[in-house]
Amino acid sequence: MPFRHVAGSLGTLGVAVIALAGCLGTAFPSQSGNSAPGVSITGLPVNASLRYGARPVQFAVTIRNGTAHRYRNTLPIVSLGHCTCSPYEAQQAPGGTMAELDTATGTWNSIYYDSQGPSDDYLLVAPAQFPSLTLGPGATARYRLRIAFSPLSQQGNYAAGQTSINVTLVALPSRTVIGSSPAASVPLAVITS
Repeated sequence: MPFRHVAGSLGTLGVAVIALAGCLGTAFPSQSGNSAPGVSITGLPVNASLRYGARPVQFAVTIRNGTAHRYRNTLPIVSLGHCTCSPYEAQQAPGGTMAELDTATGTWNSIYYDSQGPSDDYLLVAPAQFPSLTLGPGATARYRLRIAFSPLSQQGNYAAGQTSINVTLVALPSRTVIGSSPAASVPLAVITS
């Protein structure tokens, strides 16, 4: 079972425990008043950075429904934001990999590596990174993830710069954004050496 901690009135998703010992939390939750679930990104050090071709960085995404509304068929989308490291007009983040922890086996399972380009196509990620959620009032869902950039030699003319890890919630099947886009964002420096 992939790493997911789900609490509250939620239905049939499995339950796991989060453990991010030794990491400083960096979170930029965003919530439109009481109209959308709150989302946070934690577990990254302050001034987080990722080097091309280096070990992945790990982080957790937490979604908490602090509203009185039940959100059915909700899909979290984790993407990398536009990057100043890109030589292209769309400023798409460097290529790389993303994985979710399966706590039952201790293994990382690859999920779709999504980056934002010139449009909102990143919201149409297929296959979906995670199964859809039903979040009742007070329910919480957590995911433990990691990302890595491919080596600089495979990136074309990319350089050092700044991107972000973003989380957006959408309603299925329409892929309509719930709340703001992104619902949470954490800056990530892209370094070459």
